[in-house]
Amino acid sequence: MALERMAIARPTARSAFRARVALCRERLEGAGFAQLGRVGSWGVALALGSVAIAARVGEPLGVDARGLVAQAAHASFWVAALPVALAAADDRARADREEGIALLVASRGGSIDGLAIARLVAAMGGVAFALAVPTFAVALAAFGTWSPGEGLGRLARGLLAAGLFAASGGVVLGSAASLCERAALRRGRSLLLGLVLVPWILADLVGRPGLSIPGALDALLSLSLGLGGGS
Repeated sequence: MALERMAIARPTARSAFRARVALCRERLEGAGFAQLGRVGSWGVALALGSVAIAARVGEPLGVDARGLVAQAAHASFWVAALPVALAAADDRARADREEGIALLVASRGGSIDGLAIARLVAAMGGVAFALAVPTFAVALAAFGTWSPGEGLGRLARGLLAAGLFAASGGVVLGSAASLCERAALRRGRSLLLGLVLVPWILADLVGRPGLSIPGALDALLSLSLGLGGGS
């Protein structure tokens, strides 16, 4: 485990940072909301991936592969990435202090700020992974729904779009979660929900969905896939 690796020997600066990130990622993955997000991520992948496969090998379903990828990405934001971000926003610094993680890091020559950066990187990685699983899975499964002559090029475009979406979502939502955790401590989850939901609702009311985090990510993916607008 990451905790055991940190306790064995005093590593170099780079390996020490990697160990801190691994430790923070491991602890984040054990949080209840993060586990819920993992279930949601695989659930979206299986559900929409099955639809894509059925459209490829069974009766034609009138399914657009790019639309399926966009739907998977949109769903994964709400049922997978957001729960992981909520876990990251839940005063992780206090938990690290109370459970002796901060003391362990300090004993290995680390700092509180360095641990905070590791939590940030772990949050971004966790969110990105939650987004990547469904979008990549559905892009791969939906390849056969495109015409054979253009299949390889469209698959490549779909995978690139999925990667850009997941990376961007990880940076934006993971950073927002860490910022809320540091700014509001035990109310970090509430602050993050407000930061995501309030602009999303208001932007939808004024017809400018791209002014919210989920809307902007939808628009980015739609642009990458060559669709007309956000999903």
